[in-house]
This record gives sequence, structure tokens and C-alpha cells, in this order.
Amino acid sequence: LATTYAGTFSIVSTEPDSNLLESFNTLDYTNTTATLGSMGPARKQLGTVNGDNRMAGQRLTLSQASNVYADSFTVRMASVKSFSGGGDTNSVLLSIVAADDSEVASYTYDFSSAAFAKGDYISFDLGGVELESNAGGVVYEFQLYFGETDTENALSLERDNGGNSYAGGALISKASTAAVLSLPIASPNGGNSDMTFFLQGSV
Repeated sequence: LATTYAGTFSIVSTEPDSNLLESFNTLDYTNTTATLGSMGPARKQLGTVNGDNRMAGQRLTLSQASNVYADSFTVRMASVKSFSGGGDTNSVLLSIVAADDSEVASYTYDFSSAAFAKGDYISFDLGGVELESNAGGVVYEFQLYFGETDTENALSLERDNGGNSYAGGALISKASTAAVLSLPIASPNGGNSDMTFFLQGSV
């Protein structure tokens, strides 16, 4: 069974540039920051949208010759967001899911007093979790969702809309009217866009 960790996160203004195992940067693809305000429809947003609790994440492929230890998974904000910290719970959950829908590890991050600027990078600490990798490629899903729904629970995460620009996977999403999603999400919806993401660690 996967272990659930109380994780930590950091907010930085520059993209990760060291110990990258896999990554895709929308800015490299579009070569402009002008598209940040319109990265895609709201259904790709993480969190509460029109009463639905929406998951968003990225499917990716590890092709290192041997297993890796993943230290962090980083995404980028497409708009400003500030949580009130006034007693509401705003727990972001991260689940690492293997191709057979089994959960490798899961994490809970407390966003109750977090504030983000457009363009900020959110780096989720993974604690050096071991992930299988080989030259033939091993597919994982990094699924993000809120553990509860309220009017504050929404994050707009940066993505491209250019069509399969990251060859090793795609953005994934799922919407549910349930207040709490059943985790992990089996067979989420795929697409032809990709999140800005950076997976850091060591072989």
C-alpha cells in the first residue's frame, strides 16, 4: 500500500534547473508570456468549479536506465490566488499513480494561508520517493486535487494548448460532484495539452 505523507511545499519565482528527471515548460513551447492569461478552459482548473471538485495533473514517462528518487514535483500558476487562512481547510493532495492505477505514494499539503502570484512556481516536496524507471519508459500520473470543496478551493495551473507538445504524456483531468474524490483517480481524462511541470531527483 502507498504511504501518505504530510508534505511541505515552497513558492519560488524561477523555474527549477537542476537534477531534472522530466520536465516540460510551456514558456519554451510558446516562447512568450502573453499566453499565460488564457491557458485553456476552466475545466482544466484544479479545484472547485461550478460545484465540481476537479482534479488536474500530468502523465509523464521516466526513461532513465535505473530507478530514480524523486525529490519534488513543480507546477506553475497561471493566475493570482490567495487563500484567506481564516479557519477554512485547503488541503491539496498529490497522488503518484502507476500505469496499472496503483498508488505509489500520496501527500497532503496545507494551502490554508498560501498566496500565489501569477507565474509563481509551486514545488511539492516528495521526500525522495523511489520510482521505477528503465530505458523502455515507465509511465506515471501525478494527480493533484483538493481534499474538500469550498469557494476558495481553486488554482489555475499553467498549461499549453498546442497539442501533444510533451511527447511523454499529457495533461489529465477529472470532474466530480462528490465533495471528496475517491483517490487515486482511475483512468482520468487525457488530452492534447500539457502542464508546465518539473520533476526533480536523482538516478
